[in-house]
Amino acid sequence: MQRKKGKAPDYIIQLLGVVFLPVNIAVLAALWVYRQLVGLWLQLTLGEAYGGLLSAGDKVYVPNVPASRKITLILWYLRSDQKIDVMQKMTQTLNEKIKGDAKQEGKLTSTFHTFLGQDYLLKNQIGIDEIIKPMPGPKDGTFNDAYLKKLVGDLSNVPLPRNHTALWEILVGIDPMDNANTNVEGYLYPVLFRIHHSTADGIRLVLFMSKIFSSDVNYVDKISRQRSGRKRILDQLCDVLSKSIQLVYLVVKGPAAILNMTFWKEEDENPIHNASLSGDKLIAWSAEQSIQRVNTVKNIKNRIPNTRFSEVVLSCVSASFYNYFQLKKWKVPPQMSVLTPLLFLYPESNSSKLPELRNDFTFADLSLPLVDPDHFINGLEDVKVSVEKMRKSPTTAVMYFLVNYICAVIPSQLLLKITTTKAFTATISIVPGAGRIKVFGDCDLETIISTAPHSNETGICFTILTYDDKFQICAFVDKAIMSEQEDVQYLVDEVFRNMDLLNKQSLQTFA
Repeated sequence: MQRKKGKAPDYIIQLLGVVFLPVNIAVLAALWVYRQLVGLWLQLTLGEAYGGLLSAGDKVYVPNVPASRKITLILWYLRSDQKIDVMQKMTQTLNEKIKGDAKQEGKLTSTFHTFLGQDYLLKNQIGIDEIIKPMPGPKDGTFNDAYLKKLVGDLSNVPLPRNHTALWEILVGIDPMDNANTNVEGYLYPVLFRIHHSTADGIRLVLFMSKIFSSDVNYVDKISRQRSGRKRILDQLCDVLSKSIQLVYLVVKGPAAILNMTFWKEEDENPIHNASLSGDKLIAWSAEQSIQRVNTVKNIKNRIPNTRFSEVVLSCVSASFYNYFQLKKWKVPPQMSVLTPLLFLYPESNSSKLPELRNDFTFADLSLPLVDPDHFINGLEDVKVSVEKMRKSPTTAVMYFLVNYICAVIPSQLLLKITTTKAFTATISIVPGAGRIKVFGDCDLETIISTAPHSNETGICFTILTYDDKFQICAFVDKAIMSEQEDVQYLVDEVFRNMDLLNKQSLQTFA
């Protein structure tokens, strides 16, 4: 992309960053003191109800716009051999597990508020009974996937309880769904978790709930097998912290990196990029049942030299967008700007404790080439080049410090302006999941569907979650970008088709 008109060269920004470094440090120090004073005042005036100021990683998700209220969605399909009262079992389990953990109970029963630009929690404001509610059923009695997708889309941006100050709510299917999978006996119940993004990042939420409701799976062992591709990023961060010369490098490069990713980043130009979101959403998903393409992707990764699991998945998602442009007879752009969440520090694997609920990741700026499925191997190589460039970019480490440290002292009103950008077309998240889980002792957790919320101006979210060695793929799109459910479902289904096609081409090329 060309440099945005009026944008100063990076070396000028870097020079100014060094010159004004003492001023920047003084301003941040003053804001830190201001934050401490606000926290002290709240502690004195609120007493025991005061739950503390939100950390930087949590606080960055509090400012919202009507088009995106920052709600993470996690949908469970529970299968039972007999009809059960899921709502009663859910309430009982949460009361038993959370009541014994003062820190988690304090956060999950809190409401969040803002005072003088600083966000804080009020403890013990909302009970478990108020959080768990029955899921609205269909008026015509047809409780199937089509109804559920429309319902979840309609509820995705509805304010949370207590005028959107509660951190979560759970909607439970009272009656079982119409069983579309006639080969599997039993009753299928949906459970929808609507969780404010300031509560925790997606991996911690999935881990947290799996530990609450299940005792027969070591979820963290499963993660550790899939984290090697990101290990280098954590090593780079440690090097930055441990070597002063790299710390200076961050200080010099930091201002330009932040400006290039936010204010000065060139906006994408394509038919599915829309800077004005409507707030009305469509959601589509597909979960593998018998076919296990996780092993297919691993085989592709092992077959093609110097290839990561995530690069194979990104190439297949990219090809899905390429196919969609072709379907609509639109000009296919060479690439799209994509936000990719990267988790630096994985949750602790101590099985005796629930993981701490917090956000601890950063966003990376990926220029994702759109892959022509007829030339998949070449397209995959282009994706690998872009991913490597993203990993080596100073922006990744700079954004981690901004999101997880600096944002703590920035007033909320200013934070919304800093974090809002219209440049990106989509967010793509690849979430490692667990082995198969049983909940309530005798129910199978058959499917997990998850999506992050839209950022303020980025209206497409793709989430690829692995569970039981199967992919659970979800696309979440604002209606200002796509107005038809079939279009969103097409994007999801094409990812599976592209995995099969890439596997076939890689076998032919690397036989």
